[in-house]
Amino acid sequence: MFKNKGKKISILQYWTRRYLITLFIGLLLIGIVSISWVRHMSIQNRLQLLQVFTQDIADRVEVVNGRMLPDDKFPQMIENRKGFFQLEDGFKVDIVDRIGNTVFDIPGPPPAKAPPPPPSTDEPPPPRENSPAKSPPPRIPSTKLEDNTYIISTSVMNGPDIVGTVLLTTTKRSINQVNQEYKLVALVLSGFALLGWLVIYLISKKLSSPIRLVAEAAKQVKGGNYQIELPVDAKELEIDELFHSFKEMATRLNQLEDLRTEMLAGVTHELKTPLTSIRGLVYAVKDKIVTGEEADEFLDISIKETDRLQHMVNELLDFNSFVAGVISLNPEKLKMNILIREMVYQWSLIHQNDDLSLQVFLPDIQLEALGDTSRIQQIMINLLSNSKEAMGAAGSIEVTLYPVAPDRVAIDVKDSGCGIPPAEQSLVFERFYRGDDKKHKLRGLGLGLAFSSSLAKAMGGELRLKESSSNGTTFTLTLIKTAEKKA
Repeated sequence: MFKNKGKKISILQYWTRRYLITLFIGLLLIGIVSISWVRHMSIQNRLQLLQVFTQDIADRVEVVNGRMLPDDKFPQMIENRKGFFQLEDGFKVDIVDRIGNTVFDIPGPPPAKAPPPPPSTDEPPPPRENSPAKSPPPRIPSTKLEDNTYIISTSVMNGPDIVGTVLLTTTKRSINQVNQEYKLVALVLSGFALLGWLVIYLISKKLSSPIRLVAEAAKQVKGGNYQIELPVDAKELEIDELFHSFKEMATRLNQLEDLRTEMLAGVTHELKTPLTSIRGLVYAVKDKIVTGEEADEFLDISIKETDRLQHMVNELLDFNSFVAGVISLNPEKLKMNILIREMVYQWSLIHQNDDLSLQVFLPDIQLEALGDTSRIQQIMINLLSNSKEAMGAAGSIEVTLYPVAPDRVAIDVKDSGCGIPPAEQSLVFERFYRGDDKKHKLRGLGLGLAFSSSLAKAMGGELRLKESSSNGTTFTLTLIKTAEKKA
């Protein structure tokens, strides 16, 4: 019984089924109300038509000397009207005189015409021509319901006088038969139901088709195939955005997969190279292949390689610790003019023998910002070192501090290097990414800019590539500004 309880169904089946249920309930309620209203109006209309029918009968009765004389055409005329109104159950028409005697009835043979009565000497004299004519009383048909039987009556007039009454009798069941009207209501509601189902079916099919394409593309991505095929353009805005976003996601995943593969190869190579060098140098000293000053030189090289190896391992550990949320920050209010001047000066002491031109531009006002001194220094050293590596043997570096918004402070680090290729500019902050030039010239894991960017975000700021061309590259570090004071 519950075998397929957890079975998934398609969007087409899901929404079509639920729409049909909703549509059925809605049309059922509308049908009940419509049928009740149609039934009531149909009964009222049939009763009104029967009143007109009795008036027609009363108008056709001939009155001679005050006596009613139905003609021979009455039975056929009444039978025709009876078939028209579909009155088969308990139908009867009676014409009675003023004292209640039946003059004519159907069903039943009509009575023979009575001979005209002899003139009576007691008859009143005819009215004078100059005397005012007596207006006839209004003739209003009446309808009564007694014991599930409708009785419709209309007076037979002879001038101003009422000489008899036409009585039409039929059952309530016969009047309530409105099958044709019910069929019309059922036909209309069935048409609406069919049209509604067709509309929701087409809409659901239209919506499910692109979702099915994206689902198939997701299966390909899951299997490692990032070269997916989706329609280039879709008429619907949301579907078009879905296709483009999924394609961009697949492209991004493909790039990350390439970076991951390259990262593993790069990390392996970068860690293996100093280890191989250290191993060879130490064995050379141990086996007495080199001695004296040359052996000391080999040991010095081994120590430098060990330091470089330790630096790469520490860089990798710091980055992983930060991503895991282990490294904590200690933000405080910092005087940025003094801090930037000290950081640049300390870095320049280490590289004072290099052919570099280093300039610092500070504003006239003292700028304050929130941040962690050690982390800002870590970012600045990384930017300055990258600028030096980009310029090679000689070049100039400019460090500029300035306010960029009422609540922001910016630090530009600009070099006169060869710049970053346009194809690589969007990837410089990717972890483990290294440009083609760096791969062959410099050692490293490609974590410096990625780690610096994460540190800037953790302090509420941002590190971004402002511009890069053949004339140089500019990186901008933005921090939260706290106040301004005159220097």
